[in-house]
Amino acid sequence: MKKIILPAILLTAWMIFFSTDIPVGNNFLPALGRFVNPFTGATRNTSVVHADIQLKGMTKGEVNILFDERDVPHIYAQNLEDAIYAQGYLHAANRLFAMDVSTRSAAGRLSELIGSRTIEIDKRQRQRGFEQSAIEKAKNWESYEGNKEIIDAYVNGVNDYIKTLSYDQWPIEYKLMSHGPVMWTATHTALMATNMAIMLCMSESDLKYTHARNILTPEQFEYLYPDHNPLESPIIPAGTPWDFSPVKSTSSNNTTMPVIPSNTEDDRKKDINGSNNWAIAPSKTQNGFALLANDPHLSLTLPNIWYEMEIHTPEMNVHGASIPGLPFIVI
Repeated sequence: MKKIILPAILLTAWMIFFSTDIPVGNNFLPALGRFVNPFTGATRNTSVVHADIQLKGMTKGEVNILFDERDVPHIYAQNLEDAIYAQGYLHAANRLFAMDVSTRSAAGRLSELIGSRTIEIDKRQRQRGFEQSAIEKAKNWESYEGNKEIIDAYVNGVNDYIKTLSYDQWPIEYKLMSHGPVMWTATHTALMATNMAIMLCMSESDLKYTHARNILTPEQFEYLYPDHNPLESPIIPAGTPWDFSPVKSTSSNNTTMPVIPSNTEDDRKKDINGSNNWAIAPSKTQNGFALLANDPHLSLTLPNIWYEMEIHTPEMNVHGASIPGLPFIVI
């Protein structure tokens, strides 16, 4: 009997070990059995979607997606909604995990995926109310003619790709974290827009400066905070009448102020750095067309923010960079 029981116990323990996530600190390693499975595991993640695709039965008309020698997709659709549907499908096919992480970051939900190491980031994002703002933004989009159809087309494209996935086709990052893809919504698209807004925010000193102005004299404030962007202009022009009564804050004021070191000259130069563009008149180009180029200054990320593609419809023919998670060509 012992010859049977002991191997059975060892086999059971071995099977449990290979089918259970392994705790490491406050996080987990994926179940090794599923992760190393040669038929469904990590070895299946070897390529991205770059074969020519025909979308039939999923769109109003026929949609063809052709990839050039640089694997840049070219979408040919008979109407704009179908083109945006195909764009969502492609974004999900090649950037699904990045889209998931970016929206979780804005919503304050990274810890659901990554674990305790991102709790402080999540707290900060939730205090700012980004997710609630995105929910309201998604609702407001529906108030504008044509928006709902476009957003729905994009969302459906993302989700229809997700529905084709079995575990062996999950992006490898999901396998590493023992999480699966989540279905996309209009709120996710709004969160992606929010995530870009966060990246484009050069500084977040409003609360700090307001608090300082409440407890310091104007002279003290100017002495402690001498640096101002000379290129900025007020959102509300001087002389605009105030048609509201400010609400007094009920929070207590901390009257102790930390000593803040003065910025260096290099720091000040960075503060006024930003995107730029330039144009050339038709009279100065060889083919007689105007040229407009822009130089976006955005954070360096992996994977890249941009996803190059071309969209052809009866109304549109545009080639440029898109942002996975958002419809249309952005640049």
